[in-house]
Amino acid sequence: MSPLQHNVRVFRTFIHFLCTLLPASFILISGCSDDPSELGKGLISPNDGLALDTVSVTAVADTTFLAHISTADNDLVGIYQDQEVRAVMQFVGFTSISSTSLVDSAVVILPTTYKFRDTNGTLSFEVHEMLSSWSQSTFTWDSSNISGKYSSSPDTTVLMNISSSDTAIRFHIDHLVQKWIQAATASPYGIILVPNGISTTLVVGSITSTTVDTRPRLRVYYRTSLSDTTEDSLTFGTTQRTYVAYSPQPIVPGDMFSQAGICYRCRVQFDSLHIPPHASIARAVVQLSLDASASETNAFTRDSLVVELLRRNSYPFDSLAFATVCTPTTSNGQTVFQGNITETVQEWITREPNYGLVVRTYGESTILDRFALFGSSASAGLKPRLTITYTVYK
Repeated sequence: MSPLQHNVRVFRTFIHFLCTLLPASFILISGCSDDPSELGKGLISPNDGLALDTVSVTAVADTTFLAHISTADNDLVGIYQDQEVRAVMQFVGFTSISSTSLVDSAVVILPTTYKFRDTNGTLSFEVHEMLSSWSQSTFTWDSSNISGKYSSSPDTTVLMNISSSDTAIRFHIDHLVQKWIQAATASPYGIILVPNGISTTLVVGSITSTTVDTRPRLRVYYRTSLSDTTEDSLTFGTTQRTYVAYSPQPIVPGDMFSQAGICYRCRVQFDSLHIPPHASIARAVVQLSLDASASETNAFTRDSLVVELLRRNSYPFDSLAFATVCTPTTSNGQTVFQGNITETVQEWITREPNYGLVVRTYGESTILDRFALFGSSASAGLKPRLTITYTVYK
């Protein structure tokens, strides 16, 4: 058989195969439909199908607890009511000025991109020298009260009035800078600003920004000698900055608190959800009602809360996952924060123990907001509520 005859035979065999296969495929495809065949009708109940059910539960327990957080890259100072805030900052590079130079003045310029709670008021604080190393990512209020962490005697005391038009506060640390330069100290530990409570009515300072540089600056004016009539100047930016804040835990019967800066978080617990273990959660919405009379916010407030799945049933309740932003809506004078926590509830149904939710403020590490939320002992219409819609097989 020639190669040509062989190829013709193969081609004819392939065509015959297609002619046999296509009709069978057509019959198979056309025989499929949403309805079972006569054979299938005997195997599947006509009542089977998918349906949506909804369950709504309220919180059965809550607690407010203190959390230690980093406020790195932010600087606030002042006192408002029961909240005291201290700024900590470090400048380096003083060996760029000769140790024999004379400092005429050294001015710290702290931008006021944030004010709490008003935009006008009185500010008073003492400037203390830091005496040991610190880290802006780990420094907390507990750290600031460790004996010997900073000088017990202030280098200077500042008292000033703040107006709404002020964009920065300025104060002198001439003596400290002169000491650092004469000692050829390249990296002094810095300074801490401690409010002294003299008619202090607000907190001011700088918080991070993606558009402008909000770091405090130190401007040093100096001369190389007594006879030098030409004044030189250098400006240093902070290499580290943070703030530490303190307030006793706020207590209002029936309320729980989520507060920034200090900071307090609240844990909310819901009872057993009575949902089939293999159900698919279509939507789960948590609602938290605001007690406006016990809250402290201002024009700088980021009016949102963050709700997270709690994975550990012990203090400090810091094993968290599935962060969800809850935004407010107001109806008939009542503000309610609402967020979709479908992923969290699905985890409870499939694998995670139900230890509850942790609620914190959106601007927790930058500002000083206090959100009072009605808790599990509030009236039924104000309690935290969880509404779950899920798919079941019937």
